[in-house]
Amino acid sequence: MAIFSIPNICFAGVSVCVPANTEDNLQSDLIPEKDRNSFVETIGIRFRRVVKNDVTAADLCFTAAQKLI
Repeated sequence: MAIFSIPNICFAGVSVCVPANTEDNLQSDLIPEKDRNSFVETIGIRFRRVVKNDVTAADLCFTAAQKLI
């Protein structure tokens, strides 16, 4: 349900950008080794996307915008 509407305005497209690098949660040092299988089975997330240290959210937004335009 819309809270408000603006006449003559609509979404013409949507674009996303996710990091290319993936990490396996079964190999992650962030989760204790004894809890890794339980984490993946309970949460359902085996792989996650991870950016490099020099990439920001703005960089991902810029790439998504370039694809959209």
